Amino acid sequence: MNTSTSATLFSVTFVYLAATMTPGPNFVYLTSIASTSPRRIALSAALGMTTGTLVLASLGALGTAALLGRSPVFDVVLHAAGGLYLAYLGVKLWRGARRGVTEFNKEQGASPQRTYLTGMVTVLSNPKGVIFFGSVLTTLVPPSASSALRVAATLAIVVSSLCWHSFVAVIFSTAAVQSFYSRLKPFMNRVFGAVLVGLGVALVASIA
Repeated sequence: MNTSTSATLFSVTFVYLAATMTPGPNFVYLTSIASTSPRRIALSAALGMTTGTLVLASLGALGTAALLGRSPVFDVVLHAAGGLYLAYLGVKLWRGARRGVTEFNKEQGASPQRTYLTGMVTVLSNPKGVIFFGSVLTTLVPPSASSALRVAATLAIVVSSLCWHSFVAVIFSTAAVQSFYSRLKPFMNRVFGAVLVGLGVALVASIA
């Protein structure tokens, strides 16, 4: 691996981690699940989010994300669908504030399969993800880059995503965090729910 390739992969990884560590819909969803569910459920959500990242990173490497990001129709549909989905998750959390943690998770079907799919859809429904991967990989990976470099850049992002989301899932599913969260659950669920609804409304409003 030459210096240029190493520098490109480092840049892609650094920029992705800087962006994904910034609190947003993905972080809010994952922490809310991890704080109220067994660790295997939290890790399923993390794996689903990594799968969503794989899809977007692959589209970015192929240049598809950049093309979709420039489509006015796709942009409107993505913002509307993403905004409504985030608002839906927020309302579910807000309603869950009135229930016990176990009862709420059972009612919502918090199985590994369900949280995996929800985690994946949460990432895919975030319009900023499409824009990010369309711009970052197009900017940092030169058009003349080999297929091997594009694959390596995609893998670097996916591995980074898996490590970060798994780390968050493990930390927030510890007994200490869950014990703290359970005491503040009604308040925290309303906060997380309000944040997701607010982000969803902001996405829909940005269409105008």
